[in-house]
Amino acid sequence: MKRAAVVMLSLTVSMASATDVGPAEIARSVAQASREIVAYLPYAEQPDVADALRLAALRGKRVYLITSVRGVQDPLGFTLRLAHVPGVRSYLAVDTGQPFVIIDGQAAYSGNGLMQDGIGTRITTVLPNTLLAWAQAVTAHPAVAKLDLLKLRYQIKR
Repeated sequence: MKRAAVVMLSLTVSMASATDVGPAEIARSVAQASREIVAYLPYAEQPDVADALRLAALRGKRVYLITSVRGVQDPLGFTLRLAHVPGVRSYLAVDTGQPFVIIDGQAAYSGNGLMQDGIGTRITTVLPNTLLAWAQAVTAHPAVAKLDLLKLRYQIKR
């Protein structure tokens, strides 16, 4: 398997507001994207967000999925399925920091609610500058090949 670049995430998220939003609102925002969506989701078990990213990629929007080894290996999650959608470029990062979604370089949301439903899954609106700079550094590397993600998921060494 080719060596995949794994990048560390150590960010302080600047809050633009403390407004809580739900996964359905994030899905609507993703659906309105005109160019690209960058999503750092260490693992993805939130169906609304995963489906919105899938549909955006199928509509021809650039979708950058930054995830973790744990996310790829999660049998209950949508990460591997999402990574195999045509138009989704996948990258691996160390599983640290809050998940986030940046839409067209403008709107940014952060919080565990992007990954899963339930108590303590708050999503807030944030300033995208620091997040976007980190995401650009990660996506400057080649995307991880879909076959390599499958090998990682099923722990195939060849």
